[in-house]
Amino acid sequence: MYEMSYVLRIILLIVSILSIVFVLKKIAIENIKIAEAIYWILFFGVIIFLSIFPQVAVYFAEILQIESTANFVFLFFLFLLIIKIFLLSIKCSQLENKLMVLTQYLAIHEKMGKGGGKVISLRI
Repeated sequence: MYEMSYVLRIILLIVSILSIVFVLKKIAIENIKIAEAIYWILFFGVIIFLSIFPQVAVYFAEILQIESTANFVFLFFLFLLIIKIFLLSIKCSQLENKLMVLTQYLAIHEKMGKGGGKVISLRI
């Protein structure tokens, strides 16, 4: 079983710290949801943890019978990113549905001449 090289560990540590700083700056500057920021901070925190304590990655690589620890690390984070992409696609689909309902509501509202005194309920 191969251990993670020191170069890989240092690269993971540096990139993760810079990424956390980037996420924290984006929170301060832009209107980012805290839940999204927490996901990415935890994501990069796990990378920092694995770069400081590579024995954890070695242990799981041995259990899963993955030849290289670096392969386990890449596979693990690829899995986490695939889950994130799936959750984002669900959220995107929900937003598309809400946009369609809102567009239909506005079209009906305009067609009726700005409401015409009638109440139209909107469920999004």
